[in-house]
Amino acid sequence: MDKADLSDFPSLKVLIIDESTLVHNMLTTSLNDLGISYIRCAENAYYALRLAEQTQFHIVICAFNVNSDKDGFHLLEELKFKGHVNKRTVLIFLSADTQASLVNSIVELQPDDFWVKPLAHKQVQARLNHTLSIKKTLYNVYQAIDQKEYSKVIYCVERHLLNPDLKKFHLPLMRLKGEAYLSLLEFTEAQVFFKALLAQHQLS
Repeated sequence: MDKADLSDFPSLKVLIIDESTLVHNMLTTSLNDLGISYIRCAENAYYALRLAEQTQFHIVICAFNVNSDKDGFHLLEELKFKGHVNKRTVLIFLSADTQASLVNSIVELQPDDFWVKPLAHKQVQARLNHTLSIKKTLYNVYQAIDQKEYSKVIYCVERHLLNPDLKKFHLPLMRLKGEAYLSLLEFTEAQVFFKALLAQHQLS
């Protein structure tokens, strides 16, 4: 996926994974109004995987409760493992449950956004536009991760950290920097980095 794709709504391909056809219809209508027409819907993990094998989707919207064959967490892990979802994929998690334990688990999956059901048309459109804007802004970092160019990840993150306009993204960016150190097997640097990060911020 190229960065330009994220600005071209008619070319975007969206996969919606939710057991409710009402959610499918609501999201499809909202996305159609934005100019997105290529939308595929799945009620279970099995069908979602089949669709992902046929098409490389730009946006994946996945519910936590995906029928009984596989929950959203395991499905997303499988989609990532098989290469159907990468860092440049816009990943959005859906759930009606906002318990702290679930939210913390979702955060560990590092989605681009978390939408709480029930959804509203204007909310969906506003949140998606915002998420796409972030994805475009940090695209060079995500691309470098997908290409396993971890030294480039560190360089790009350090450049973004110098931009005061991106202050609200500093914590997730620093996490990506720390993970890049680990991927480079630079464990001493990673340990020093994460210790300094924990000294400044109370993080789980």
